[in-house]
Amino acid sequence: MTGRTRTIVLAAVAALVAIGTVVGIAAAQPSAQERAAKKSAEAKASRDRVAELTKELAPKVRYYVIGSANTASITLQTPSGSRTEDIDVPLTSKAGTPYLEFTFTSGAFVYLSAQNKDSSGDVTCRITNDSSEVIAENTASGPFAIATCTGKAR
Repeated sequence: MTGRTRTIVLAAVAALVAIGTVVGIAAAQPSAQERAAKKSAEAKASRDRVAELTKELAPKVRYYVIGSANTASITLQTPSGSRTEDIDVPLTSKAGTPYLEFTFTSGAFVYLSAQNKDSSGDVTCRITNDSSEVIAENTASGPFAIATCTGKAR
C-alpha cells in the first residue's frame, strides 16, 4: 500500500468512525416528542406532589356539640358553604366520632352555633383543630339558648 492510499484509507476510517459517533450520539438522544413527554410527566408529578403536600398541611377543623340538652339545632360553616341540621346531643358523626371534621384552607372562617331545642339544659359548642387546640368554645343555658363559636382555621 502506498503512502497516498494509506492516507486515503485512514481518512475513510476516520470519517466512518466520526459518522458512527455522531449516529450513536443522535440515537442516544431522545426525540423532541420524547423530551416533551418526559417534561410533561415530570410537571404532572410535581403538581401532584404539591397538591399532596397542600392537603397534608391544610388545617383540619373539628366541630363538637355537648351539653345536658337532649336535642339541638346546629348551623356550621363547611369548606363549601353552610348547613343547618337538628341533632341529638352530644353530636356524633356518621363514622361514630364525637365531632364533625372538615379540611379548610388556612385562615378560613369557621363557625358553629348550637341552639338548645329543649325546655331546659345547656349546650356547648367547641371548635378545635385536629391537634385538639381549641379555636373557640361557648356555652348557653336555658330553653332555646344559643351557643355560638367563631374563629379561623389553623
